[in-house]
Amino acid sequence: MGVAGNRPVARGALVRVQPEGMDPQLVKRAQDGDERAFEALVVAVHPKLFGVGFAITRDAELAEDAAQHALLDSWRFLSRLRDRAGFLPWCMGFLVEAARSVYRDGTADAPAEDEAAGAVQDHDPFGTTLDVDQISRAFHQLSFDERAVLALRYLAGCDPEQTAVALHLKRTQAEERTVEALATLGRAVDGEPASTTGLVPQAE
Repeated sequence: MGVAGNRPVARGALVRVQPEGMDPQLVKRAQDGDERAFEALVVAVHPKLFGVGFAITRDAELAEDAAQHALLDSWRFLSRLRDRAGFLPWCMGFLVEAARSVYRDGTADAPAEDEAAGAVQDHDPFGTTLDVDQISRAFHQLSFDERAVLALRYLAGCDPEQTAVALHLKRTQAEERTVEALATLGRAVDGEPASTTGLVPQAE
């Protein structure tokens, strides 16, 4: 474990896990100053924070920095959280903001094991079988915001409402951004310019 703001922070490998709600009572205990309760929340959310941060920044060090900042901000502002069941998307909001602040644009190579691409492949939004390497190469051609919304939806397992909370958008805006990002991903998979149609995501 590392330490962020004097709070223990779990460090670990990129893990794709199924969405699950944070126990509101655990969040309440953390809000009341229970450090063990907050540590339990950290252990639960850190893999998702790091995974989304890595998908967005394409850099493990930047992803870890963003995750640490997100956890520190979550601790600092925990008393402001009203929807205790929404701890995860609320924390993801800090993650996206932190990732944006540390993000360096560039042409980094797609990592050998791309969990974000694998998560999109598992979901198969295009209704066809695509190789994870194809998706990985295409994913890394996306913009910061496009990678963020797809990582939240398919890697972190956030539903449309949670994605909207994390990105500070209305639900309809988050859904539109997801569809647009998938369409851009489909065009990149096809190797076609952004102005052409390419693969079209199926409605959920």
